[in-house]
Amino acid sequence: MNRWAVLLLFMFVLLNGNEAVVASDKIIVSSLRPNVEWGSFNLSPGGIETAEIKWSCCNKILLTKDEVNKLTIFLSKVTQSDVTIFTGPAPKGGPTRLELSIKPNQRFSLVFNGDYLLYRGSQVYFPELREFTNKIKKRVQSDREQTNLYASLVAPVTRSHEYEEHHKRLVLTLLAPNIQNQINQFYKDRLTTSPQFAPFLGGTELNVLYYSSHMEVNVTLTPYVGPHLDVGMDSIKFHVDNAGKVTVAEYKHVKDYELPPNYKSLILGEEER
Repeated sequence: MNRWAVLLLFMFVLLNGNEAVVASDKIIVSSLRPNVEWGSFNLSPGGIETAEIKWSCCNKILLTKDEVNKLTIFLSKVTQSDVTIFTGPAPKGGPTRLELSIKPNQRFSLVFNGDYLLYRGSQVYFPELREFTNKIKKRVQSDREQTNLYASLVAPVTRSHEYEEHHKRLVLTLLAPNIQNQINQFYKDRLTTSPQFAPFLGGTELNVLYYSSHMEVNVTLTPYVGPHLDVGMDSIKFHVDNAGKVTVAEYKHVKDYELPPNYKSLILGEEER
């Protein structure tokens, strides 16, 4: 076959949208036929393992069991006579796709084109299925809006909590020398070593009252010895004036904690008991 015959064949295929098969010197032209055998889909109850709707660039939703059952009912109504040839134009703008996983180990990707469902060059007029998928997409959008609303309400609370934690850490760090000095004074007659206080550890309560002339800072803490062995609970009240001067208004020992046997030697007078 010379090149002119090949060129004519190519133009014929472009103009008529048909499949052309060249066999020796004969040109066999066969009409396009729908190549979706819908009857081959296992659309019996439980036949579809999973179904996922995808749209745009990165939106997707996995259908629930009830939605998969409804989808099975929809698709089972399609007969081979409903399938026609798809001649274009191709859908644009990230069309909605229906990804099906069908027993046994088969996967199909169906594309929506308006009211039509496309698959391998064939199409089925299916407005009911488009409405079905649109409802699911709207549900997803509604869920996302609810999530965003929740996040917008919770975020300020979270930021407020973080601010309070930072504020607490700052106050305790600035008062740490005064707090440690009060601990030393109280426990010097009780223990052979002075317990420690760390503002960055948990378990410390802080309450600040603001007045025009001063601030009242109440700290409830748990001093420790050794590998963070609590020795007691203490409450200290500080007055901080507007010039930054710190004075102790009250020191109250709330309760003792018992030390393990190998640390009882730290208790003054314990060896005499």
